[in-house]
Amino acid sequence: MNKQKIKIILLIVAVTVTACEIKDDRVTIPDPKEAVGEIKLGHEVAGELAGELRETLLNSIDASGFVNTITICNQWAPVYAQRVVEKYDGVTAIKRTAFRVRNPADTPDKYEKEALLYYNEKIQMGEDLPEYYIQRIIQAKKVFYRYYEPIVMGGICLHCHGEEKNINPEILKKINQLYPADSATGYQDKDFRGLISVTLDQQPEN
Repeated sequence: MNKQKIKIILLIVAVTVTACEIKDDRVTIPDPKEAVGEIKLGHEVAGELAGELRETLLNSIDASGFVNTITICNQWAPVYAQRVVEKYDGVTAIKRTAFRVRNPADTPDKYEKEALLYYNEKIQMGEDLPEYYIQRIIQAKKVFYRYYEPIVMGGICLHCHGEEKNINPEILKKINQLYPADSATGYQDKDFRGLISVTLDQQPEN
């Protein structure tokens, strides 16, 4: 077999594989009326994680200050996320994600990048942030959903995520110790920070 024929065969194989990947990996935006259960569950789960984290951080700040609270956030955020997953049937994962992350584990996957771009486009057009965004994903013939809610900067968050010149040097030192590759500073009040991402199975119709 000559080299030209080999190249043609390899090209056909590559095109076939790509076509299969596209066919088996599709993302659509469902009509809210057709995703009532997924939206309701996603909202409840996202609210619970945000509420638990906020309460823990406020209690820690009152008890031991901002510097020690960074360690609390580092240790407990993944624990709370796992607790939420275990509490709710149909929820398979939950995390906070952004283009500029503090914890590498929060780096967005391709579906989350699409959601983050959607919110960034809304901001660039001068529109209000949507309350949520939802995707219906078919991957390897399995159907699941991704539900997102925006995280907005403000209040106590700016003590650790604001402009570096305004962050206490001791806080910056602790951030650099725990997160050497941190890129999650430089925010201002009411900036879009990122998303709470909830992965869930398709919910039964009522």
